[in-house]
Amino acid sequence: MSLNVQVLVREISLGGMSVETPEAFEVGSVNTFMLTLGDGAGIDVAGRVVYSRPSVDSDRSFFVSGIQFVDLDDLNPDTQVGGLIKHVN
Repeated sequence: MSLNVQVLVREISLGGMSVETPEAFEVGSVNTFMLTLGDGAGIDVAGRVVYSRPSVDSDRSFFVSGIQFVDLDDLNPDTQVGGLIKHVN
């Protein structure tokens, strides 16, 4: 499942990422995320939502969600996560 929602990546690692969104994600759902890297290149990654919690900043409310990459075990450069790792190395 993919949603047309803009996300802000708060943290990212080889195992997953933490994102900020205006709406909650359904825990357990698998979504495709199109990440735009610093050099402008884009890559699609699939991730399972581990948690999605409301949060409040000084002037806005949003949700923070933990996303676990689903193809992490296959670090082949031809996979989504493998391509991301190859691109940042």
